[in-house]
Amino acid sequence: MSRSFALTVLALLLALALPAPFPGAAQEQAEPPPEEQETVPAEEQAAESATIALPVPEGAPEGIATLIRELAEEGVTVDFVNRVIEVRGVILLDRMNAGYPIEYLIVTEGGFTHEALGMVRATPSKLNAAFLALGLSPGSTVQFVKKEPPPPAEEIISGEAREFDAIPPAGSVVDVAVRWTDEAGEQLRPIEDLIVYITNGQALPRRGFVFVGSRFSRMVMGTERVEKFVADVEGNVVSLYLSGAGSCLFDMNSAEGAEAYLYDINARLCPERGTKVAFVFSLRGE
Repeated sequence: MSRSFALTVLALLLALALPAPFPGAAQEQAEPPPEEQETVPAEEQAAESATIALPVPEGAPEGIATLIRELAEEGVTVDFVNRVIEVRGVILLDRMNAGYPIEYLIVTEGGFTHEALGMVRATPSKLNAAFLALGLSPGSTVQFVKKEPPPPAEEIISGEAREFDAIPPAGSVVDVAVRWTDEAGEQLRPIEDLIVYITNGQALPRRGFVFVGSRFSRMVMGTERVEKFVADVEGNVVSLYLSGAGSCLFDMNSAEGAEAYLYDINARLCPERGTKVAFVFSLRGE
């Protein structure tokens, strides 16, 4: 998706001065996708897409109507009434992989799959436009502010003190849940319940995630210098690790993600690797 298309979606909303999201029926839940995209025959993919019933909100501008149709083909449903977006995906890891801590919750095929809980097929820039269409505005990622006066050098070297203070991400907060079906029936868990601290084995607090909206950046592709949506290129959607780059759509709602190597998967609760799931994004009330 181009920068102009994403901005067009937001411009349409502003031009219409909508006091609330578009009216429309809640979307019909679809089955999650197979774990490996390349193993699914084209005819099966076509049949799968045909089963998705996704009504376009009445009166929606054509740009948003087109976006909703394209997202449906990528396993995404948008509920404008309840302000919920569901993304079909798969569990990538049910335990730490080869000693790598979990630094991302949701990625695409091109993301850091070796340290992520789950994967989706949806194009990040299209997902970003969907959240803009629901009325969210991009917030700010973690900020690092140099301490004045700085701590003594020996304390920085020993790890007793840090040279910078981490200011947590700020903006609209979204809750993310994971839904799947196992032998016990349908399960729905806050995504934080599936992650634990390496240090004490406790689950993450249910703080939610800040909508950062990724960013556009000039980069070299082949022999050309082009502008790209960073989350599309890097393939990371929801991040636990906070670098300050602001490249993902969502950052954790806490500055603690600025510390590396904090997180592992809760093997007691997490569905098995390869389990088809739906990632459910629910907007918190303002």
